Amino acid sequence: MIVLVLCRDRPGTQELRRAIRPAHLEYMMAARSRLVFGGPLTAEDGLAVGAVFALRVATTSEASRFLAGEPYHQAGVFESVVVHPMRQMVPEDPPGLLDAELDRARAAAVDTSVADAAGLAEPISLPRKRGYSDLEKRP
Repeated sequence: MIVLVLCRDRPGTQELRRAIRPAHLEYMMAARSRLVFGGPLTAEDGLAVGAVFALRVATTSEASRFLAGEPYHQAGVFESVVVHPMRQMVPEDPPGLLDAELDRARAAAVDTSVADAAGLAEPISLPRKRGYSDLEKRP
């Protein structure tokens, strides 16, 4: 499973964050194979105000153990931490995942029971596919 970890810094911890950063980076580098993505949350001025990362784990308890060893967490940089299971849709893993998800969503949207529940005489139909190039051309 993949869990999303959202961490918000305690106010006034910029200097502590800066001092702990090398240990934090070493910890994250040691976990590269388990990290899907991640990075600092920043204020408009570019200063870090938290962190977000997605971690591949077997259970949310495993994610909690990972956090228990995370240097920013240990040093008290974070004011709050939220751990939530998620499904990765982009980047696609495996390739074609979004196409399959779109097909399932369209099938559910035209399901007769869905149409009946919505009070429609006929199931709704959606355009079959829209390519990325169509979306990129929009202003």
